Amino acid sequence: SANRTVTGEQSKKTMKKQIIERGGSIVEEINRIPLDTDALLLSDEYTLSSTYMMAMSRGMPCLSHMWLVEC
Repeated sequence: SANRTVTGEQSKKTMKKQIIERGGSIVEEINRIPLDTDALLLSDEYTLSSTYMMAMSRGMPCLSHMWLVEC
């Protein structure tokens, strides 16, 4: 039905699909990204997780997941 609730996992799958369709790639571990690579972190919330903190320490833009929807 049109009023179906989208779970977080479904939303994550949709976002991954959109990133790949637009020529991007998904990396699960930030330390695998070379420092000279253009990369950004998409998150549904601001957190103090090790991933978020590592992205910030590398100067990587940390954007809301809504950026993907709006661009």
